[in-house]
Amino acid sequence: MDRHIFPKRRINGMQLAVFAEDFYPDINGGALLQWRICQIAARNGHDVTVFTAKTSETRRVSQVDGVAIHRPMRAKPASAEGYEPHAVLYRIAFSLYTFFYAYRWFRRNDVDGIYASSLSLHWVAKVLSCLHDIPVVNFVGGTPSARSEFQWTPKFFLERLNFRFWLGDFVYCQASRVANVIRAAGN
Repeated sequence: MDRHIFPKRRINGMQLAVFAEDFYPDINGGALLQWRICQIAARNGHDVTVFTAKTSETRRVSQVDGVAIHRPMRAKPASAEGYEPHAVLYRIAFSLYTFFYAYRWFRRNDVDGIYASSLSLHWVAKVLSCLHDIPVVNFVGGTPSARSEFQWTPKFFLERLNFRFWLGDFVYCQASRVANVIRAAGN
C-alpha cells in the first residue's frame, strides 16, 4: 500500500476495513476481485476486516485466510433479483444496519484505511472516513451510468448519488468511460 494513501502506516502492517456487498464465498467477478485483494493484503501483514452481506451459507463473523469477515445482515431477500423495488428497500436497510454495526466496530479499533467497492456501501465508507479522519479508496468497475442516455432506474439514480457525494479520497475505475462519468458527476 502507498504511504500517500494511508499515511498512518504501522510497522507491522495496517488495519484495513473493507466494504463489499459481494464477497467470498460468492463467485461472481466482483466478489472474487475483492476476496483476492483482501487475501493479498492479509498475506502482506495487514489486518483486514471485511463488512459484507450475510448469506444462508455463511456465519455472521468468520475468519478465512487471515481475513476477518463480518456479515451483519442480508443485502437483499434471497428471492429478489437485482434492483427490484423491494430489493432496493432491503439494500437501504442493509447499508444503514452495516453503517451502525461498523461504526461500533470502528470505535474499538484503530483503522488506518478504508476500501469500498459496492454501490450500497460507498456512503458508509465515506461517512466513517469523515467521522474518524481515515482515507478511503473506492473501486468502480462497470456502471450502467456510462450509457449516454439518462435512465430513471433505482440503480442509475443510486450510482449517480454515489458518484456525486459518496466517493472517497481515491477512486479507481476499470474503464476510462466510467472515470469520465464520475468526473462529470462532480466528485
